[in-house]
Amino acid sequence: MSYLFVCSLATAEVDSLGNLTVTYKVDGVSTDTTGIALQYDIVGDYDDLSTSQQSNLLSAVQDEYNDSNIDATELESEYDGVDLTAQDILVSTAGTDAVTIGSNTVNAGTGDDVVVLNSNDTVAETLVLDTDNIGNNTVVHFNSAANGDRLDFTAWLDNEESTSGSTASQEDVEVTFAAATAMTENSVSLTDFSALDAATATALNFDSMSDAQVLAALNANGTYSSAVADSDLVGNVQKSILMVQNDANEGEYKVYQVTSAADTTGNDDFSGATLIGTLDFGAELDGSFDATNLIGA
Repeated sequence: MSYLFVCSLATAEVDSLGNLTVTYKVDGVSTDTTGIALQYDIVGDYDDLSTSQQSNLLSAVQDEYNDSNIDATELESEYDGVDLTAQDILVSTAGTDAVTIGSNTVNAGTGDDVVVLNSNDTVAETLVLDTDNIGNNTVVHFNSAANGDRLDFTAWLDNEESTSGSTASQEDVEVTFAAATAMTENSVSLTDFSALDAATATALNFDSMSDAQVLAALNANGTYSSAVADSDLVGNVQKSILMVQNDANEGEYKVYQVTSAADTTGNDDFSGATLIGTLDFGAELDGSFDATNLIGA
């Protein structure tokens, strides 16, 4: 999660005794089942700081201790001597879930956004992923359990069917949740980056992989495949959504619109893979995530 997004969700300050206080700007219980409210990790060395940052830090330390004899060598030694082990912080005030009951539909549009949904899990809200690039989005309080909050990809999943073959009888194909081995018209599937990377002999990088590389991986072997389209499908191209989770940052998904031929099945008939944006839910989508979490199903 970027610094900009973090600042949108919380503030942090250190008092004169060195106590770190983090205040969340949104509602919701901040601790998990282990009681850990926050985990932080101090990273980097003194040499990573710019010359001006080193100078400013030295001045601040000299002022704090009222000692102008503290020099850069001493500062560097103390700075690099800090324990870099991740620390768990327990707090007595863990926040509360919202009591307001109301279902909302949120469309963040294009660009990078922070979307905060209701923290009350009895409320089912909808996140609309509209056409064009949806940007890189952090989504807070998304309840991914079955019958929980919902994702709306209908702007990208516009396959239609016609029972009679006429224009008059055309209607939207129902959105489905499908395995990545059976992607089909208007389907949504989940996969992990490790599986995508293992599907191809060419090593992939989650941050920099291109659409062409993703398409090649989908067509490389039997890890991914598309199902034969319904005979009533209008046209010969199936449109699907594939969400690829970052193994190094669970809950972060790159979202691709994937196209495949409607009249064949197998692992080598994907014709396109287009990155439409990123969704970071902060945690892996619940194992019970299914069609009830999708608009149009």
